[in-house]
Amino acid sequence: MVTINSDHTVTLLIGEVEALVAFHNYLAGFTTKGLDENTLRYGIQALSSLLIVRDMFLIDSFHGCTMQDFLDNVEHPFAEKTVHYVRSSLDLVFRDDNFTLDTRRIHRAIALLTTMLELKGLSQRETVTVYGTLSYLYWLKNDTTNARITAQKALTIDEKYGLARITTTALLHHITPHWCQK
Repeated sequence: MVTINSDHTVTLLIGEVEALVAFHNYLAGFTTKGLDENTLRYGIQALSSLLIVRDMFLIDSFHGCTMQDFLDNVEHPFAEKTVHYVRSSLDLVFRDDNFTLDTRRIHRAIALLTTMLELKGLSQRETVTVYGTLSYLYWLKNDTTNARITAQKALTIDEKYGLARITTTALLHHITPHWCQK
């Protein structure tokens, strides 16, 4: 369970930290074997508990980051350094002419999230987080069909889920990632 401390830092359970490290190593291609159910459950618990965890997972999925940056930003979600890091990383998709999508990482992230959906007993919050995150990753790779399907599944569970609403709005207005416009 993610805990926000009085000093605005975040504490994760050991299993959640281990899961995030395993996710990072999987996305980076350091390991190709599938992750066990326990790791997946701890990981989805962390992803669905705090936006910074989900956002750092997204950044690691399309661009990559160091494990240290991942954990530091998660631990200090309200720090100016973290806000700048996340904003500038997400900004790459929209404004950087030199941005290149790491398709291997995206495919691994989609596979990881899809495997999570196969787990039994996920809460609505966990399920909506996975579908919403998938929708954004599909949008990033310009797979509008799957982006639309997964965003709709997320919004069916929670009509106010922000990431799925952002993806849906981008799709409705034919907004594509900057790298697709080259």
